[in-house]
Parts: sequence; C-alpha cells; structure tokens
Amino acid sequence: MDNPALSAETNKVIYNYYLCLINILKESNIDLSPLLKQHNLPVNLTQLSSHTHNLEQFYAVVKDAIKQHKLKGLGLQFGSRMKLSDYGILGYALLSCSNVLQAIDYGSKFVTMTTNQIKVDLLLEKNSAILVFHSPEVYYWPQPFLQEECLSESWNSLTFLLPELKRERPTRINLAFNKPDYAHLYKEMFQCPVYFNQPHTELHFPKKWLEKTINTANEMATQVCAQQCELIVAQLGDQGSMTDRVRRLILSQPMSPPLGLDDVAKTLLLSSRTLRERLYNEGTNYKEISNELRMKIAKEYLSTSELSTQEIAYLVGYQHSANFFRAFKKTFDHTPEQYRLACIDKS
Repeated sequence: MDNPALSAETNKVIYNYYLCLINILKESNIDLSPLLKQHNLPVNLTQLSSHTHNLEQFYAVVKDAIKQHKLKGLGLQFGSRMKLSDYGILGYALLSCSNVLQAIDYGSKFVTMTTNQIKVDLLLEKNSAILVFHSPEVYYWPQPFLQEECLSESWNSLTFLLPELKRERPTRINLAFNKPDYAHLYKEMFQCPVYFNQPHTELHFPKKWLEKTINTANEMATQVCAQQCELIVAQLGDQGSMTDRVRRLILSQPMSPPLGLDDVAKTLLLSSRTLRERLYNEGTNYKEISNELRMKIAKEYLSTSELSTQEIAYLVGYQHSANFFRAFKKTFDHTPEQYRLACIDKS
C-alpha cells in the first residue's frame, strides 16, 4: 500500500467520523453546516468525502459543537454509533481476529489510526480484564469527549464481535473526571456500577471473555489487515502534527523558565505567525499546549515526590506560587494540596 493509498485510508475513517457527528446532531435538529463552513470544510457530503482531513480539525469541530449546542454526552453517543466497518482496514482486522484478546491487542496497538489523543492498555486481575483509557486532553474539552467515545466504542465493539454479550454487562466503569449532569446516560448505556473521580477511565469485564472465539475469525485476513495497519501507523508516526512537535520540544527543555512561542517557532524554523496559524488549524494554541503539559507534570510531582508545592511551581515554570495555585485549581477544580492528599489516601 503506497502513501496515497495510506492517506486515503485514514481520510476515509475521519470522513466517517463527520458522517456520524452529522447524523447525531440531525436527530436533535441541529445543522452542522455552519460549523463546517467556520472550519473551512465543505458542506456537500460528496466534497467532504474527497476533502483532505486531519484529526485535529475534526476535534476542533466537535469542541465547538459541544460549546455552541450544549450537547450532553456526545462522546457516549458517538462511540455507540460507530461501527467496526467505519474504521476501514482496522475494523476488518478486528473482525477477523481469532478471539477477543487478539482483537484488543490489535485495537490498542493501532489506536493511532482512529485517534492521536488516547492510549489504551489492558490490565489483568484475578477474574477481571480492565481496559484503561489514558488521555492527556481530558481537562481541555468542554466534556471528556475522547474518553467517553473510546469507552462506549469499546463496549459497542465487544458486543458486536460477540453478539452473545448483548445480554451481558460490564462489571464496573471508572471515570477520571467529575460527575456530569448527564451521568444517567452512563447507567442507561452500561447498566453497571459507575464511579466518577477515579485515577483512570476504565472498562471492567470478566476475564474469561478474552478467550471467546469470534465468529468472523480468519487468520489469513488478520495477517493481511495487520500488515496494512502497521504501514499506516508507521506513516502517521513519520508525519506527526504540529501540536505533537511542539509538545515534544517543550518536554525536551527545562520548564523553568518556560519556552515562549517565539522560542519554539525559532527552533522549528518557522515564524511566530506561521506557528500560531498552524496550531490554530489543528484546533489548539501554544498557551493551551504549554499549560496542559505544565499541569500534567505538576500532577506527577505531587503524586510521586515529596517536593513542596512552591518547588513544584518553580519546576513547571511559575515564578510565583500563587499563580500556580490558581492555574491548578482552575484546571482540576481542586488545589495542589487537595490533590496530593487524595493521592496519599489512595496509596
């Protein structure tokens, strides 16, 4: 599969994302056309299908849709509507797997084909299998769309691969965010215990399901599809978004004093204006990226070190600890001390 074919494959998946979003909003009598125009996207579906897409632009459209239309639980709806066939080669790879364990392994390995902002791990306990969804973007959305989408899509895929599971339920759902005003949607969708404000977003189910055979298993098809997925993931890794490049650059430097936009632009051999425009087109900005990383690292320090909050404030680039306290409280809805105490209580 050559590069144009690889680009067409990833483009097709993102186009299916737009179709799913359009259909969900249409049911609420919401026309997505104004937002598509706002983000320089074609309104006509035929033109939209042939447009060159990227995930950052799609996420920017979703963020604005949630803000403008006060949508509740959009990620849950989105994940439950997407079909495995909507994911192209990856979907066919999962459908041809021999059992659930292999499907989860491939889904986690090739997750960057469907999103560049979620990492999925499988943990095994005595009688339980746990899918853990990691997203650094959870606090930078109007809602935790990404984690909700992956959570509901994973459960939807499990029940599609194993139709007999439609009569079953997860054993537990953990959510790494505050209880939203649409929490009832979780109980309606999963019909199992749901816990908010947890360390990670997790889907728990019986471990014995991992060995269940998938009716559409085809070893040869699995090998062919997996090889194509490998090529696509390799290409995506080589490309990288400007957002990812900025993140890597910030993390490679000491955060005190923090790098400014002009410094980063100079290192990337870009003008400040060009860098600002590139990030805007990916649905973000330099301040958002920098703050996200600083807060993420601050949480790591608070949970794993004995450094004082004043020392941590300095290490993540704040000259005045009061500014750090305000930023942390605004981002996570609790103070650094409260977060540290919560970590101690859980250990």
